[in-house]
Amino acid sequence: MTGPSTAARSGRPAGTSLIDLVLPELAIAVLAGAMAWLSLWSWRGLIEEPERVIDPAFAATFLVVAVGVLGRTLRIVWFATFAAQVVVVLLWFHHHFAIGGAVGGWVPTPSSTSNLASQVRHGAATVDKYRSPVLAAHTDAVVYLVAASLLVLLAVDLIACGLRRAPWSGIPVLIAMSIPISVLDTRLSPVVFVGVALLFVVLLAAVETDRVLDWGQTVTGRRSRPGETERILDRTSVSGRAFRIGVVTAAAALVLPVLVPVADGFLNRDHGKRGGSGHTSRVTLTNPLVTMQRDLVRHDHEVLLYAKTDAPDPTYVKTTVLDKFNGEAWYPSARDLPVSNRATGRLPDPAGIDFTTRGITSSWSMQLSESFSTSWLPVPYSTRTIQIDSGDWRYAEPTLDIADAGGHASLGTVSYQLTALAPQYAADDLDAANPAPESIQGPMTALPKDLPAEVRTIARQVTASGTTPYAKAVLLQNWFRTGGGFTYSLAQQDGDGEAELLRFITTDKSGFCEQFAAAMAVMARSLGIPARVAVGFLQPEPSDAGIYNYTYTSDDLHAWPEIYLRGSGWVRFEPTPSIRTGPAPPWTQQQVASPPTTQTPTAQPSIARPRPTPGVATDQPVATSSHSNRWTSAPAIVAGLLVLLLLAAGPRLLRSSQRRRRLRPDDDAVVEHAWDELRATAIDLGVPWPEGRSAREIGAVLVRQASALPDDVRLLERFVELLERARYAEEFSLDDDSRAHVVATVERWTDLLTAAVSRQSARMAQVLPRSLWDRKRPVGAEPPSSTMTEVS
Repeated sequence: MTGPSTAARSGRPAGTSLIDLVLPELAIAVLAGAMAWLSLWSWRGLIEEPERVIDPAFAATFLVVAVGVLGRTLRIVWFATFAAQVVVVLLWFHHHFAIGGAVGGWVPTPSSTSNLASQVRHGAATVDKYRSPVLAAHTDAVVYLVAASLLVLLAVDLIACGLRRAPWSGIPVLIAMSIPISVLDTRLSPVVFVGVALLFVVLLAAVETDRVLDWGQTVTGRRSRPGETERILDRTSVSGRAFRIGVVTAAAALVLPVLVPVADGFLNRDHGKRGGSGHTSRVTLTNPLVTMQRDLVRHDHEVLLYAKTDAPDPTYVKTTVLDKFNGEAWYPSARDLPVSNRATGRLPDPAGIDFTTRGITSSWSMQLSESFSTSWLPVPYSTRTIQIDSGDWRYAEPTLDIADAGGHASLGTVSYQLTALAPQYAADDLDAANPAPESIQGPMTALPKDLPAEVRTIARQVTASGTTPYAKAVLLQNWFRTGGGFTYSLAQQDGDGEAELLRFITTDKSGFCEQFAAAMAVMARSLGIPARVAVGFLQPEPSDAGIYNYTYTSDDLHAWPEIYLRGSGWVRFEPTPSIRTGPAPPWTQQQVASPPTTQTPTAQPSIARPRPTPGVATDQPVATSSHSNRWTSAPAIVAGLLVLLLLAAGPRLLRSSQRRRRLRPDDDAVVEHAWDELRATAIDLGVPWPEGRSAREIGAVLVRQASALPDDVRLLERFVELLERARYAEEFSLDDDSRAHVVATVERWTDLLTAAVSRQSARMAQVLPRSLWDRKRPVGAEPPSSTMTEVS
């Protein structure tokens, strides 16, 4: 026998070039890196200039892939390769973002490291403080998001390439894509979803291709006939088939949901049956406040809606109403949209409005612009009749806002024509309104139990002179507009939810329409007055765009409160200062002719109003949405979930990686390593493995434990013979058939030993493999002195 060949000593099979080893590793690493990096594109809405995060993440992806491929090509153990990746990426991250203190710009020092850690902490606070998208001027937020992206990139490469568990690599990708969805309340980009899904399936195919090629020749299930050319697997044939399978699978995953009636995309929905007029589709739709704030800050003046109308006052076109408050934000409740509620022809009258209501009737012709993606249809209040040219639009009761029945945002233009009645209220009638019915009073005054007591206290103080719901509402409105020292500003403020609400009405007193509308509605509810928040467009601009004489832009987006007053329905109030809105509604400026006689104060507001000091409108707004604080600890969330995942799956992953290393056919010590693997399997399963005995004696014990056939025993006998030769022969080498025999024997006897124990023991061996930490403890009783052949 001759010694090992040069190829064998170098760690690769004979006839295998270095390029043959590098290319498979490179392909898998590139697929994993591309998948992880593409998933980060779902973070674009988190910051104003997303390329400041995406571009550094691409550079980090290159480093992770390069170091990983190098380490795995050199056969370095996975944890050492992963450690090298972490060190290289952190050095790059430090060089790229640390401000001063590093030696030569690369070698970290305590001061530079402390500076970088401080940036990450401050970035976390910034992302928590401000509503998305965070302005690009906040560079700490960029550092924070890049740090989070590094966690995703390293986790995907470790799982897919280091541990060779490609299916599990989708978990950190899903985490990365799910966090911004929950923060922004927007759909996942179809391009990102399709790209990540396709890369994931092709990655699975590539990993399985590499695993199949480790087996050597194909398994045909029959012996070759004499004279028949033996079919040998090659990477081109296998990878070609695997790629085609991957593409077909990804395409099927994308196409089939479209063909299935219940699959309605990326929205969170409760599906009802379709068809009859009594059947209902219950839809949860997007909160328009999330995008309104971003559009106001950007001030890009993008046209969203065209209108032609003879209405003398085309202001306050309503998109929807937000009738739920959870302590952090106002949001729309789920809407029931039965087929019978299709928005066509005559619509129901809103509560408090009927044919006797005084008002001005007008005709409207409206069209959504191509750049306006909305699941709500903007209409003036109150719409009497409507005809929509396209789509399945339905009105919800009792809010009477009009939404797409599928919950989908409109794509492209939607044209519609309607007639509307603009109610003309009288202060005397509003002031004399009777209490609201219980069906409205209960749900429309609901507030969280932990609402700060100061909110109710301030509301009572402000409205102390009012004796009716109308009078109190006017006093609240005027307090925000003129008497309370508030200013209109898009500048950012600290905090979110109830804490920010309290600061807004006590100390900060600076905000934009959302803060004013939300605060007044909460304070009204705290006084037992039914209130909600409406969202839509404030005031259009004259236009000569074809047949339309008005355009509503992103700068016209607005929010205002509505108060329910029996006999008049939902009445609009305007607490936002006049610098933004102009005069308050006329019915809130009228003198009440007959004030209540029980108290002398009246709800009469001052008509001559001081002009509020303009606020700073160049920064971004405070994060008051219920979704703002969900990103507070995004890297911590990602890291925590990954740690839990690794803790739960780590032992199994480590054991699987260990098994693959031991059973590599190109390993010169494959016989000894395979024997170690068989021993580890026995320990994991609790099968007796007598330490300190000969291989033949141990084999006899295994035969007694398993229901082995004669062919299985012969497999084990030959394996033991090869082991003895490898241990005791002066010269020993293995041909390819012997290597394949060793691997096949271990795999077969793993199955036999697993079948010989209970299901619980088999499952426990997978979840908590004892061999990882109990490598030397003897298991079981002393073996008999018989040989394998005698036992068989």
